[in-house]
Amino acid sequence: MLHYTYMNCILPKVNTRSFQSGQTTLLVVLMVMAVSLGIGIAVSQRSNTSIRKSTYTSQTDQAFSCANSAVEKALLCIKDKEDAGLDPTLTSECDGSALSNLQDSGGKDICSLSYTISSLTMPSTDVNQLIFEKIPKDAVQQIDTSTGGSLVLNFKSLQGIDNPSAIEVTEAYLDTTDGTYKMKKWAYGCDNGTGSFPSSDLTGFTMANTLTVNGVDFCHVDLSSSFVTSPESLVRIRTYLDDVTLGVYGDASNNLGFLVNASGTAGTVVRNLEVKRMNPQLPPIFDYVLYSEEGSITK
Repeated sequence: MLHYTYMNCILPKVNTRSFQSGQTTLLVVLMVMAVSLGIGIAVSQRSNTSIRKSTYTSQTDQAFSCANSAVEKALLCIKDKEDAGLDPTLTSECDGSALSNLQDSGGKDICSLSYTISSLTMPSTDVNQLIFEKIPKDAVQQIDTSTGGSLVLNFKSLQGIDNPSAIEVTEAYLDTTDGTYKMKKWAYGCDNGTGSFPSSDLTGFTMANTLTVNGVDFCHVDLSSSFVTSPESLVRIRTYLDDVTLGVYGDASNNLGFLVNASGTAGTVVRNLEVKRMNPQLPPIFDYVLYSEEGSITK
Protein backbone atom coordinates (compact mmCIF):
# COMPACT_ATOMS: atom_id res chain seq x y z
CA MET A 1 0.00 0.00 0.00
CA LEU A 2 2.79 2.43 0.81
CA HIS A 3 4.42 1.72 -2.49
CA TYR A 4 1.18 2.28 -4.37
CA THR A 5 0.56 5.58 -2.59
CA TYR A 6 4.07 6.83 -3.42
CA MET A 7 3.70 6.09 -7.12
CA ASN A 8 0.32 7.72 -7.16
CA CYS A 9 1.89 10.93 -5.85
CA ILE A 10 4.70 11.27 -8.37
CA LEU A 11 2.79 10.01 -11.48
CA PRO A 12 -0.43 11.94 -11.90
CA LYS A 13 -3.16 10.38 -13.99
CA VAL A 14 -3.10 11.17 -17.68
CA ASN A 15 -6.28 12.47 -19.40
CA THR A 16 -6.50 9.91 -22.22
CA ARG A 17 -9.36 11.71 -24.01
CA SER A 18 -7.42 15.01 -24.14
CA PHE A 19 -4.31 13.23 -25.47
CA GLN A 20 -6.24 11.55 -28.29
CA SER A 21 -7.87 14.85 -29.20
CA GLY A 22 -4.44 16.49 -29.52
CA GLN A 23 -3.24 13.68 -31.78
CA THR A 24 -6.28 14.13 -34.00
CA THR A 25 -5.70 17.87 -34.23
CA LEU A 26 -2.03 17.37 -35.12
CA LEU A 27 -2.95 14.80 -37.77
CA VAL A 28 -5.51 17.16 -39.33
CA VAL A 29 -2.98 20.00 -39.35
CA LEU A 30 -0.39 17.76 -41.03
CA MET A 31 -2.93 16.61 -43.64
CA VAL A 32 -3.95 20.20 -44.38
CA MET A 33 -0.31 21.17 -44.74
CA ALA A 34 0.38 18.20 -47.05
CA VAL A 35 -2.63 19.02 -49.24
CA SER A 36 -1.67 22.70 -49.35
CA LEU A 37 1.89 21.78 -50.28
CA GLY A 38 0.64 19.45 -53.02
CA ILE A 39 -1.64 22.12 -54.42
CA GLY A 40 1.17 24.63 -54.32
CA ILE A 41 3.54 22.31 -56.16
CA ALA A 42 0.87 21.47 -58.75
CA VAL A 43 0.09 25.15 -59.34
CA SER A 44 3.79 25.92 -59.64
CA GLN A 45 4.35 23.07 -62.10
CA ARG A 46 1.31 24.10 -64.14
CA SER A 47 2.56 27.67 -64.20
CA ASN A 48 6.02 26.55 -65.30
CA THR A 49 4.49 24.31 -67.98
CA SER A 50 2.36 27.19 -69.27
CA ILE A 51 5.40 29.45 -69.38
CA ARG A 52 7.41 26.81 -71.25
CA LYS A 53 4.57 26.23 -73.72
CA SER A 54 4.15 29.97 -74.24
CA THR A 55 7.90 30.40 -74.73
CA TYR A 56 8.08 27.43 -77.13
CA THR A 57 5.12 28.71 -79.14
CA SER A 58 6.63 32.16 -79.36
CA GLN A 59 10.03 30.80 -80.38
CA THR A 60 8.39 28.49 -82.93
CA ASP A 61 6.62 31.44 -84.57
CA GLN A 62 9.84 33.45 -84.56
CA ALA A 63 11.88 30.58 -86.00
CA PHE A 64 9.31 29.95 -88.74
CA SER A 65 9.20 33.65 -89.63
CA CYS A 66 12.99 33.68 -89.78
CA ALA A 67 13.03 30.67 -92.10
CA ASN A 68 10.47 32.41 -94.33
CA SER A 69 12.64 35.52 -94.38
CA ALA A 70 15.61 33.39 -95.43
CA VAL A 71 13.56 31.91 -98.30
CA GLU A 72 12.58 35.40 -99.49
CA LYS A 73 16.20 36.55 -99.39
CA ALA A 74 17.26 33.47 -101.38
CA LEU A 75 14.55 33.93 -104.04
CA LEU A 76 15.48 37.61 -104.42
CA CYS A 77 19.13 36.70 -104.84
CA ILE A 78 18.26 34.05 -107.45
CA LYS A 79 16.29 36.61 -109.47
CA ASP A 80 19.01 39.25 -109.24
CA LYS A 81 21.76 36.84 -110.31
CA GLU A 82 19.67 35.41 -113.15
CA ASP A 83 19.03 38.93 -114.44
CA ALA A 84 22.78 39.55 -114.33
CA GLY A 85 23.56 36.27 -116.09
CA LEU A 86 25.26 34.76 -113.03
CA ASP A 87 24.88 31.36 -111.37
CA PRO A 88 23.04 31.74 -108.02
CA THR A 89 24.33 28.35 -106.81
CA LEU A 90 27.88 29.70 -106.50
CA THR A 91 28.64 30.54 -102.86
CA SER A 92 30.24 33.82 -103.82
CA GLU A 93 27.01 34.95 -105.53
CA CYS A 94 24.36 34.02 -102.96
CA ASP A 95 26.04 33.22 -99.66
CA GLY A 96 23.26 32.63 -97.15
CA SER A 97 25.27 30.61 -94.65
CA ALA A 98 25.76 33.50 -92.22
CA LEU A 99 23.03 36.09 -92.59
CA SER A 100 22.56 38.88 -90.04
CA ASN A 101 20.19 38.05 -87.19
CA LEU A 102 16.74 39.60 -87.19
CA GLN A 103 16.40 42.16 -84.39
CA ASP A 104 13.53 43.93 -82.67
CA SER A 105 13.16 47.73 -82.46
CA GLY A 106 15.43 47.75 -79.43
CA GLY A 107 18.28 46.03 -81.24
CA LYS A 108 17.77 42.70 -79.46
CA ASP A 109 18.26 39.53 -81.51
CA ILE A 110 14.96 37.76 -82.26
CA CYS A 111 16.25 34.86 -84.32
CA SER A 112 19.02 33.77 -86.67
CA LEU A 113 18.56 32.67 -90.28
CA SER A 114 20.49 31.03 -93.08
CA TYR A 115 19.93 29.41 -96.47
CA THR A 116 21.64 27.40 -99.20
CA ILE A 117 20.85 27.33 -102.92
CA SER A 118 21.48 24.30 -105.12
CA SER A 119 20.43 23.19 -108.58
CA LEU A 120 17.09 21.39 -108.85
CA THR A 121 17.75 18.50 -111.20
CA MET A 122 15.22 16.09 -112.63
CA PRO A 123 14.79 12.92 -110.52
CA SER A 124 15.92 9.80 -112.34
CA THR A 125 13.43 7.25 -110.89
CA ASP A 126 9.70 7.07 -110.29
CA VAL A 127 10.23 6.55 -106.55
CA ASN A 128 11.63 10.06 -106.09
CA GLN A 129 9.72 11.73 -108.95
CA LEU A 130 9.15 15.48 -108.73
CA ILE A 131 5.49 16.00 -107.82
CA PHE A 132 3.39 19.02 -108.80
CA GLU A 133 0.50 18.53 -106.41
CA LYS A 134 -2.04 20.59 -108.34
CA ILE A 135 -1.99 21.88 -111.90
CA PRO A 136 -5.39 23.49 -112.56
CA LYS A 137 -7.46 22.50 -115.56
CA ASP A 138 -6.21 24.20 -118.76
CA ALA A 139 -3.02 25.35 -117.00
CA VAL A 140 0.49 24.61 -118.26
CA GLN A 141 3.65 23.23 -116.65
CA GLN A 142 6.92 23.72 -118.51
CA ILE A 143 9.89 21.34 -118.25
CA ASP A 144 13.38 22.14 -119.56
CA THR A 145 14.70 19.16 -121.56
CA SER A 146 17.66 20.83 -123.25
CA THR A 147 20.31 18.55 -121.80
CA GLY A 148 18.53 15.24 -121.20
CA GLY A 149 17.47 12.31 -123.30
CA SER A 150 14.57 10.84 -121.30
CA LEU A 151 11.30 12.11 -119.89
CA VAL A 152 8.53 10.24 -118.05
CA LEU A 153 5.23 11.78 -116.93
CA ASN A 154 2.78 10.39 -114.37
CA PHE A 155 -0.54 12.16 -113.96
CA LYS A 156 -3.97 11.70 -112.43
CA SER A 157 -7.09 13.67 -111.65
CA LEU A 158 -7.09 15.28 -108.21
CA GLN A 159 -10.26 13.25 -107.60
CA GLY A 160 -8.44 9.98 -108.24
CA ILE A 161 -7.20 7.92 -111.16
CA ASP A 162 -10.72 6.60 -111.88
CA ASN A 163 -11.86 10.12 -112.77
CA PRO A 164 -11.26 11.33 -116.34
CA SER A 165 -8.12 13.43 -116.88
CA ALA A 166 -5.93 14.22 -119.86
CA ILE A 167 -2.79 16.08 -120.84
CA GLU A 168 -1.47 17.51 -124.08
CA VAL A 169 2.32 17.52 -124.35
CA THR A 170 4.11 19.88 -126.72
CA GLU A 171 7.85 19.98 -127.34
CA ALA A 172 9.40 23.07 -128.89
CA TYR A 173 12.97 22.41 -129.98
CA LEU A 174 15.83 23.59 -132.17
CA ASP A 175 16.37 21.37 -135.20
CA THR A 176 20.14 21.35 -135.48
CA THR A 177 20.03 20.04 -139.07
CA ASP A 178 18.55 23.23 -140.53
CA GLY A 179 18.70 25.69 -137.61
CA THR A 180 14.92 26.17 -137.38
CA TYR A 181 12.62 25.81 -134.37
CA LYS A 182 10.03 23.08 -134.62
CA MET A 183 7.49 21.33 -132.46
CA LYS A 184 6.03 17.91 -131.74
CA LYS A 185 2.99 17.15 -129.66
CA TRP A 186 1.19 14.21 -128.06
CA ALA A 187 -2.16 13.84 -126.30
CA TYR A 188 -2.89 11.31 -123.54
CA GLY A 189 -6.05 10.51 -121.66
CA CYS A 190 -6.68 8.36 -118.62
CA ASP A 191 -9.71 6.93 -116.83
CA ASN A 192 -8.12 3.73 -115.44
CA GLY A 193 -10.03 1.61 -117.93
CA THR A 194 -13.49 2.77 -116.77
CA GLY A 195 -14.39 4.04 -120.22
CA SER A 196 -15.95 7.15 -118.70
CA PHE A 197 -14.54 9.56 -121.28
CA PRO A 198 -17.10 11.01 -123.69
CA SER A 199 -15.79 10.12 -127.11
CA SER A 200 -15.88 13.76 -128.19
CA ASP A 201 -13.49 14.70 -125.36
CA LEU A 202 -10.74 12.29 -126.38
CA THR A 203 -10.68 12.36 -130.13
CA GLY A 204 -7.07 11.73 -131.11
CA PHE A 205 -5.95 11.04 -127.51
CA THR A 206 -3.86 7.97 -126.66
CA MET A 207 -4.96 6.11 -123.55
CA ALA A 208 -2.19 6.10 -120.96
CA ASN A 209 -1.09 3.02 -119.05
CA THR A 210 -1.33 2.72 -115.26
CA LEU A 211 1.71 2.77 -112.97
CA THR A 212 1.74 2.45 -109.17
CA VAL A 213 4.35 4.68 -107.50
CA ASN A 214 4.82 4.54 -103.71
CA GLY A 215 1.38 2.96 -103.39
CA VAL A 216 -0.35 5.60 -105.55
CA ASP A 217 -1.82 4.85 -108.99
CA PHE A 218 -0.90 7.22 -111.84
CA CYS A 219 -1.56 7.40 -115.55
CA HIS A 220 1.87 6.69 -117.05
CA VAL A 221 3.48 8.22 -120.16
CA ASP A 222 7.09 7.57 -121.23
CA LEU A 223 8.25 10.07 -123.85
CA SER A 224 11.90 9.03 -123.78
CA SER A 225 11.87 7.60 -127.29
CA SER A 226 9.50 10.21 -128.70
CA PHE A 227 10.75 13.69 -127.99
CA VAL A 228 13.72 15.22 -129.75
CA THR A 229 17.01 15.61 -127.86
CA SER A 230 18.15 19.11 -128.69
CA PRO A 231 20.46 21.76 -127.19
CA GLU A 232 17.37 23.98 -127.02
CA SER A 233 14.28 22.04 -126.00
CA LEU A 234 11.34 22.60 -123.71
CA VAL A 235 8.26 20.51 -123.03
CA ARG A 236 4.90 22.07 -122.21
CA ILE A 237 2.27 19.97 -120.41
CA ARG A 238 -1.29 21.28 -120.62
CA THR A 239 -4.05 19.73 -118.49
CA TYR A 240 -7.56 18.91 -119.67
CA LEU A 241 -10.89 17.84 -118.17
CA ASP A 242 -9.84 18.26 -114.51
CA ASP A 243 -7.22 19.58 -112.10
CA VAL A 244 -4.26 17.20 -112.28
CA THR A 245 -1.42 15.96 -110.06
CA LEU A 246 1.73 15.57 -112.16
CA GLY A 247 4.88 13.56 -111.45
CA VAL A 248 8.05 14.01 -113.53
CA TYR A 249 11.29 12.05 -113.78
CA GLY A 250 13.88 11.17 -116.41
CA ASP A 251 17.39 12.29 -117.29
CA ALA A 252 19.07 13.73 -114.18
CA SER A 253 21.13 16.14 -116.29
CA ASN A 254 18.03 18.26 -116.94
CA ASN A 255 18.10 21.36 -114.72
CA LEU A 256 14.58 22.26 -113.59
CA GLY A 257 15.41 25.24 -111.41
CA PHE A 258 16.76 25.85 -107.91
CA LEU A 259 16.33 24.21 -104.52
CA VAL A 260 16.35 26.52 -101.50
CA ASN A 261 16.95 25.07 -98.03
CA ALA A 262 16.31 27.72 -95.37
CA SER A 263 16.65 27.60 -91.59
CA GLY A 264 15.44 29.84 -88.77
CA THR A 265 16.51 29.53 -85.11
CA ALA A 266 14.92 31.22 -82.10
CA GLY A 267 16.10 30.14 -78.66
CA THR A 268 16.12 26.34 -78.70
CA VAL A 269 13.67 26.02 -81.60
CA VAL A 270 14.84 25.41 -85.18
CA ARG A 271 12.53 25.46 -88.19
CA ASN A 272 13.62 24.36 -91.67
CA LEU A 273 11.94 25.07 -95.01
CA GLU A 274 12.59 23.57 -98.44
CA VAL A 275 11.37 25.48 -101.48
CA LYS A 276 11.61 24.44 -105.13
CA ARG A 277 11.91 27.41 -107.45
CA MET A 278 11.28 26.28 -111.02
CA ASN A 279 12.87 27.90 -114.05
CA PRO A 280 10.85 30.78 -115.51
CA GLN A 281 8.26 29.57 -118.01
CA LEU A 282 6.33 31.07 -120.86
CA PRO A 283 2.72 32.07 -120.15
CA PRO A 284 -0.12 29.79 -121.38
CA ILE A 285 -0.92 32.15 -124.27
CA PHE A 286 2.29 30.87 -125.91
CA ASP A 287 0.65 27.49 -126.40
CA TYR A 288 -1.99 28.92 -128.69
CA VAL A 289 0.83 29.85 -131.06
CA LEU A 290 2.31 26.36 -130.82
CA TYR A 291 -1.00 24.62 -131.40
CA SER A 292 -1.91 26.78 -134.39
CA GLU A 293 1.38 26.29 -136.23
CA GLU A 294 2.38 23.48 -138.55
CA GLY A 295 5.98 22.36 -138.91
CA SER A 296 8.57 25.01 -138.06
CA ILE A 297 7.98 27.90 -135.67
CA THR A 298 8.61 31.43 -136.89
CA LYS A 299 10.25 33.59 -134.23
